Amino acid sequence: MATPNPVYGRATYVRSDIVDAHVVSSSTFCDVIEVGGFKIVNVYKPPSAHWDQEFPPALEHPVLYVGDFNSHHPKWGYADSNTDGDTLLEWASGNKLTLLHDAKQYGTFHSARWRKDSSPDLCWVSSSATHCQPAQQSVLQDFPHSQHRPVLTQIGLKLPYYSFLAKVTLEFPYS
Repeated sequence: MATPNPVYGRATYVRSDIVDAHVVSSSTFCDVIEVGGFKIVNVYKPPSAHWDQEFPPALEHPVLYVGDFNSHHPKWGYADSNTDGDTLLEWASGNKLTLLHDAKQYGTFHSARWRKDSSPDLCWVSSSATHCQPAQQSVLQDFPHSQHRPVLTQIGLKLPYYSFLAKVTLEFPYS
């Protein structure tokens, strides 16, 4: 799914072998797709727009909100917050969303002009009444010809599997 614009846009790519993906909706700031009962909201809010104009839809669990929110708040690494950051955090809290952010990782955006990292690209995960959706993300190395860094988000349980092989030799006494 792509939402083109002369200045900015959004694109959501789904592997071709995933057959149960479909578009749910599209609006000014986001596109929603559903894959196997899991909703993914791809968000882009231009820096000049504000959250009082429109919010992403409040969807039921399980849902993942990911994209360039262009909102500042210390919760995701900025020195101070702006009105959009405060509004976004209030909206996320009201919708039982958990932010995936690790201050020890690279920022999701590296300004070539200011030679500084920031994290306008965020990932929010929904919670049910009893638990948060298990998820983690990793900010990867720089992407060629972009100031945005790719972010790998993993949803669900990740269980390690260990297989132990043993060589057993049985010796029987001969009489």
